[in-house]
Amino acid sequence: IRDSTGDWSSDVCSSDLFTAIEQREQTFLAEPGWLSIPFEHVNKSMRDHLTDMGVHIPNLLQCFDLFSAGTTTEYTAQHFETGMSLLTQITDLTQKLEGWLTSLEATTSKPLYWSRNLPTTHEKHHDAECVPKYSNKFHQLVFPSGPITGLLAHYWSFRLQLAMTSIKLQQSLLSRVSQVPEQVFFKEKLAQSLHREQELADSTAQLILGAEPSLSSCFEGFLCLQPPLRIVTSYFEIGRAHV
Repeated sequence: IRDSTGDWSSDVCSSDLFTAIEQREQTFLAEPGWLSIPFEHVNKSMRDHLTDMGVHIPNLLQCFDLFSAGTTTEYTAQHFETGMSLLTQITDLTQKLEGWLTSLEATTSKPLYWSRNLPTTHEKHHDAECVPKYSNKFHQLVFPSGPITGLLAHYWSFRLQLAMTSIKLQQSLLSRVSQVPEQVFFKEKLAQSLHREQELADSTAQLILGAEPSLSSCFEGFLCLQPPLRIVTSYFEIGRAHV
């Protein structure tokens, strides 16, 4: 069964993926067979391509946890190199997600979302099903359709989860870089990258919250809203200064 975005029903897959993200353990969904065999005679949709990237997040989270557990004692140059390698993997996946967003933007001549607080000529293009029932319009975003809103909520969730991990990892590397004299030249680079990642994480979390009123008002939100909200809640509970 396919919805208006051309996606076949993948609710179980999405549920399993977010469960794996929350459990921070590698999922079978990232195995080559699961990524290819079900689509041998079907063209992948934008949702499928997004999921193909998201399935690699649990493994990165598990690797980060193992890295953190392994650096509680003596810190060596090998530990630092392992951390930098993991950071590169996180950055690579983040860039692939950004490429996915660019591809999604190319599928329509209209904006994917816009602020309800700003004057716009696109208001007539929004999905009437996803009109928020809230009277307070502060921070609400408008979307052209429920499926697009759901796709963006999942994209932002993946991006925020990676950002949280990247921030933690860079904070760890910065706190230990002085113990590895030959790697001190990375300090300024890591500090700048950390600042950018913190700002991006903040803005991404706000986008998820901005999508919540629309998703709470349509069927798409019933299917996909809770996992993104759990991720953004985790972000704010930890606190940016301690992410």
